[in-house]
Amino acid sequence: MSTTIAVSEAVRDRLKSLGSKGDTYDEILARILDIVDRETYIEEVRRRLDAKKEFVDLDEAI
Repeated sequence: MSTTIAVSEAVRDRLKSLGSKGDTYDEILARILDIVDRETYIEEVRRRLDAKKEFVDLDEAI
């Protein structure tokens, strides 16, 4: 099942520039979302580690 999402020509062109020949917009958007998901996960892990205060910056330890 597909759906239509209205975007400006500028956004469409940016999406095109992120894809490779033969990529669909669905594939391009899925890759972008995967990157965002990974970065969000990493930020959350870092936030939780910082909250524990169990780790010391290596520069501070030396």
